[in-house]
Amino acid sequence: MNARRTKTPAAAAGTATAGRAEKKTAAASLPEDDLDAMIEAAWARLVRGAADKRAAFNICQVASIGAQGWPEQRSVVLRRADPAERRIFFHTDRRSTKAAEIEADGRVSLHFWDPRARLQLRLWGQARLLTEDPLADEEWSRLTSHGRQIYRTPLPPGRTIRTAEEGDGAVEETGRAVFAAVPVNVMRLEWLHLRSAGHRRARFEPAAEGWQGRWLAP
Repeated sequence: MNARRTKTPAAAAGTATAGRAEKKTAAASLPEDDLDAMIEAAWARLVRGAADKRAAFNICQVASIGAQGWPEQRSVVLRRADPAERRIFFHTDRRSTKAAEIEADGRVSLHFWDPRARLQLRLWGQARLLTEDPLADEEWSRLTSHGRQIYRTPLPPGRTIRTAEEGDGAVEETGRAVFAAVPVNVMRLEWLHLRSAGHRRARFEPAAEGWQGRWLAP
C-alpha cells in the first residue's frame, strides 16, 4: 500500500506565505492612480496573455448575443492583441453557434481575470468573422499542428450526438475550410483592481490620440 504524503504544518504555512507574497508582488506592479499608466498596463497584459499560455489573460470569456436575445458566454484563447490598432483576436469554428451569432450581430464583450493581481478587465467591441481573407490565412499560419487538429472534427460544435465517442475522429481535410479568425475592434475597456487599501476602477474609450480615461466608483 502506497503511503500518502502530507505537508507538515510548517510546510503548509510556508506555501501559504509564498502564495500571499506572489499575489502582493503581482498587485504591487500595477499602477494605482495614473490613468495613462493603467491603459498602458492593460494592453501590456493583453499582449502577454496572447503570447504566453501561462499568463492569466491567455484565456478569457467572450459573450455574444444569442438568437433568442440572451447573452451567450464561453471561454476562448486570446490569440493576438494589437494596442496600436486597438484590436484583439480569437479563433472559432465557422460551423459553431458562436460564429453564427457574430455574423448576425458583431457586438461582443470580453472578460479577463488575473487572480494573483486581483485585476479584472472588461472589453466591449465589434467583432468580425474572417474566413476567406488574408488576415484569416495569417492567423491560420500561426497555429501549431495541434491547434489545427481541433478544426478537423467531423461534426459542428454543439451538435447533439448519441454517444461521446461519436464526436471523435477527424476528417481528411486540413481544417482550414471551417476555421475563422475573429478580430474585435475594442471600443471600450474597464479596469478594476481589487485592493485592500481601496479598489480602483476606471473606464477607457478611444480618443483622437490614444485613450480617454475616467475614474469610476468601484
